[in-house]
Amino acid sequence: MTTSPETLESVFPTIRAATDRLLRTARALDPAALAEPSLLPGWTRGHVLSHLARNADAYTGVLVGVLVGVPIPGYPSRAHRVAGIEAGAGNPPEEHLRDLAESAARLADVMAAMDQDAWDAEVRWHNGMLTPASWTVRSRLREVEIHHVDLDAGYRTADWPEPFVRWLLDDLAADVGARPGVPPVILLAEDLGRELSLRPADAASGRDAGLPVVSGPGHALCGWLAGRGAGAGLTVSTGRLPELPTWL
Repeated sequence: MTTSPETLESVFPTIRAATDRLLRTARALDPAALAEPSLLPGWTRGHVLSHLARNADAYTGVLVGVLVGVPIPGYPSRAHRVAGIEAGAGNPPEEHLRDLAESAARLADVMAAMDQDAWDAEVRWHNGMLTPASWTVRSRLREVEIHHVDLDAGYRTADWPEPFVRWLLDDLAADVGARPGVPPVILLAEDLGRELSLRPADAASGRDAGLPVVSGPGHALCGWLAGRGAGAGLTVSTGRLPELPTWL
């Protein structure tokens, strides 16, 4: 991902718009709806909203650490991450809304304070992953959009804006394609006029090698790659969808 400030700053309004859509959905959830299952196994809708607020705070902490020159982990540990989500999962609707809005605002403020050197700084995450600080920008957008779908409250992958789908398809194809055991697959996003391979080394041989071609709308391909849904709206040249490793 480029760390150009101009490019990164152009994503800020997109994050705000995605957050506004999320808040509109959350406002319609009463206590009973918040306690119902989300699309994520073992999580209620309240867990999803709590996670999104804590994710914003984790990214805020990491970026503040970059600005002050003292590394601050997004989460001290996986156990700390889980505990934070559980602590807020049962909140009443008004508390979820306040938490979501205020945590998003804190993150937006610290992102606005970052400069080129800060964005280029390397940060370490609780799982040992190293990324430039700029990774948080697109990652936050991805978190908000995908988990909005996970709420199972009316927002679908088909509601994702096309520019986000274009970026996410590239991002997921690269991420999933780099994982061990991924079968070679050609992806054809018919509405976007895009063809990609989950394994770039196979792209040249492509259909001539008889690789499975999974076709359909870009948003449906993204949903399948991200493990959201069983591939509704997709067709496969070999008759059945290849099995993919769990993404997230």
